[in-house]
Amino acid sequence: MLDACNRDTDSDTLRPTKVTVKRRLGKTAIALGVVVAVLLALPFLTALASTATSLAMAAVQFAGLLLLFLGIPFLLWVLAKPLYRTFLMPTIRAMHIRKIRANRELMEAALREKHRVRE
Repeated sequence: MLDACNRDTDSDTLRPTKVTVKRRLGKTAIALGVVVAVLLALPFLTALASTATSLAMAAVQFAGLLLLFLGIPFLLWVLAKPLYRTFLMPTIRAMHIRKIRANRELMEAALREKHRVRE
């Protein structure tokens, strides 16, 4: 009586019914068909995976080159103003002051030479 609720088996012999056998055979056939299809398509699938991997690597390389050729010059351009203000501007100012001072000293020396008493 416990097997009365179980419709997959005959209650007398505990064997699977014809419907259950057909259902299991259908599922097994589908699974076997999928396995055969995968085995037959395996060379194509490996080629497809290889192509996808190559395209992904090409995209990563392109992104790296883009960063190299656009990102680094942009970074240098952004850093140029503080570097100019820190290093180059004081050097140029010192050179300009040195030039003005040298010209003034040269003029003073020329004036001293002009007014010097010759013997």
